[in-house]
Amino acid sequence: MRDGSPDAAFTAGMYRHGGVVGLRASRHDLRASIQALTAYVRQCDASHVFTSVAVFFNTASPPHRDTQNENTPNLVLKLSSFSGGGLWIEDSCGSVERLVSGKPTLGKILNFQDGKLYVQAREKWHATEPWEGSRVVLVAYNLGCAAQLSADNRTDLCSLGFQPPRSVGDVASPPGDKPTILEVFSGTSRTAAAARRRGLEAHAFDHTLQPVKDVGTAIKSFRDAWLSMDQIRASMMQSVLQMVNERRALAAALAGAGASLLAIKLLLQSRPERFRQVPGVWLLGVLPETCYGKALTEKIAEWSDKYGEEGVFEYNLAGWRTVCCCSWEHAKVVLGLRPFKMERFSAFANVTSLATGSFFSEGERWKRERRILSPAFNAKNVESLIPAVQCVAEQLLQEIEKDVSAGKEVDLTELMPLYTADVICKTGLGHELNLLQARSPDLIDDMKVLADAVQTRMFAPFPYWKVPGLAPWIDDGDKMKKKFDQRAEETMKLANSGGKSITEKLRAMEGDKFTNRELLDNILVLLIAGTDTTSTALGWVFYHLSKDQALQKQVAEEVRSLPEGELSTEQMESLHMVRAVWLETLRTTGPAAFLCFENNEEFTLAGKRQPPGTQFTVPMQYLMMNDPEVKTKLGNDLRSYRPTRWLGPEGIIKHPPFDTLPFGHGPRICLGMRLAEYEGLLAIARVVQKFDFMPYEKPEPEKTLTFTANNPVEHITIRVRPRTW
Repeated sequence: MRDGSPDAAFTAGMYRHGGVVGLRASRHDLRASIQALTAYVRQCDASHVFTSVAVFFNTASPPHRDTQNENTPNLVLKLSSFSGGGLWIEDSCGSVERLVSGKPTLGKILNFQDGKLYVQAREKWHATEPWEGSRVVLVAYNLGCAAQLSADNRTDLCSLGFQPPRSVGDVASPPGDKPTILEVFSGTSRTAAAARRRGLEAHAFDHTLQPVKDVGTAIKSFRDAWLSMDQIRASMMQSVLQMVNERRALAAALAGAGASLLAIKLLLQSRPERFRQVPGVWLLGVLPETCYGKALTEKIAEWSDKYGEEGVFEYNLAGWRTVCCCSWEHAKVVLGLRPFKMERFSAFANVTSLATGSFFSEGERWKRERRILSPAFNAKNVESLIPAVQCVAEQLLQEIEKDVSAGKEVDLTELMPLYTADVICKTGLGHELNLLQARSPDLIDDMKVLADAVQTRMFAPFPYWKVPGLAPWIDDGDKMKKKFDQRAEETMKLANSGGKSITEKLRAMEGDKFTNRELLDNILVLLIAGTDTTSTALGWVFYHLSKDQALQKQVAEEVRSLPEGELSTEQMESLHMVRAVWLETLRTTGPAAFLCFENNEEFTLAGKRQPPGTQFTVPMQYLMMNDPEVKTKLGNDLRSYRPTRWLGPEGIIKHPPFDTLPFGHGPRICLGMRLAEYEGLLAIARVVQKFDFMPYEKPEPEKTLTFTANNPVEHITIRVRPRTW
């Protein structure tokens, strides 16, 4: 029936969980692929109404009905060559019998005609027929409740190429003429791509295509076929003809000005004593190779192996000489100059309108913010937040129980961010948003959009956000920032924690305290940083426990006798194996992949003079996986996952500073570390106490490294069952 290929699926567009609707997160990272899929659907049937698409690889569906759909037909399209593989559909006049819920049911076979077929999936039972070969199909379907989508989601759904019901799709275009973007020295044309996602016409020069890791070879092949050479030539000719108007000239001038600034920056830099240098292109250096910052983490690790035999090397990043300290011997020199002689690198100034607060501030401002914030995160106050964290942890257990009862795999990549976001909202704002209970990813999706805008601006060739009216066409950063502020203000008004939340404590302070603007800025940083980092680490914890059943058994035995109700920080610290698993996960897939700095006075590194204004990178995770000094303390097998390296005869061996390095170093270490550790350890203990993770037999999840986390490319989903003792 099949050729041995594994079952797999990819979905995009609108989702519906009961009465909750929204857009899937895949629209952020795989936008071009989704637009190619929807274009193919429209090419096959220009009038087809659909809000969602799914690609199925060798998936055999048993008899079922798509009860979440509207009563409009699904369109099923062949994307590969196979025989058979049509659909059986319920039909009282049919002659083909199938068992439906144990009862013989008459139906008929729908075969592909010209590579497509239609099925009334909501009202009729239907199932996949046997096939020969590799069966890859694209299904375009129309979910119910589309009218409940927000205006922003409706706009985005249409911009992706979906064709929702007419009443849903009528979305007004932004007022005024659309600017046109011309990006020179574009590398992988991140700015132009962002502009095109916003519906602008954008042109990129010096463009290099990079491999896109999405849903597989079948989609790539189909997309390449769809973009025929005739269409490409026509598009190029149209672009050339249209580039003669004044708006193109203005855009070219702006891009040229950005390139000129980079050239001037290079000429004005003083000549330091050099380390071994990573080759790059003129002017932009290695920036195009890093996909404009998106692949910087992977590239730094690659360069550290190739050029870092002396423990330090350098590269040119968009005109900035950047020194990478890939050994602890040199990294601790740079970190030791924090917080006043070594500050965050100047590209952070590009994002001050989107993200400020203690994480981004420096100098006297940082001293003041740290002084105000520190009491709210001390040991006593974290202890007072335990009831709130416990409440959210109980909801997490209930949500896992729902999935187990329904016979579904538990999607940890979906659940863990909702858990950590609910914890931050309840402890930080004093009111829970019940994201877990609603399974609502909207807040998480908004945070990803804001984080993407931050990264786009940090590595943009010119400051497009300073051009009046241009920023909204390139990214949604300002819009998301305003949305977060409004949401935080509304949530704080509903605070009901009796003065125990972080926000309430900060507002009740005597003497110098935050203005409302400063409070909102710091809460936003806490929400974004605390949600992504802890949730990703927890996802990897449960993955490792599923992979190593003996390790899971050890953890289960340790948490077996934990009492019901609240657990103190002291009780959590007594769980040595749980803590060892947490420390090892942070070491191998921790939140701080690398840190970037810039010195404000001259100093000597590895015997060479470093003038003020030099940028420095400290690849924290690379150090934890490779450094000789770390090997001396933790063993030579640093590239293996082995939690027992943190255990000694009397419990946990901390091995400072490496036990806390994922949270930073010295005076600038993460303020929320105590809270993050407690919510992480509590989730591990309670989940393993109640549930048994079945062996993980899928390929190892591929990682996408970011500034704050090691995110899996695909969701980590694991079969779980109730634990029996």
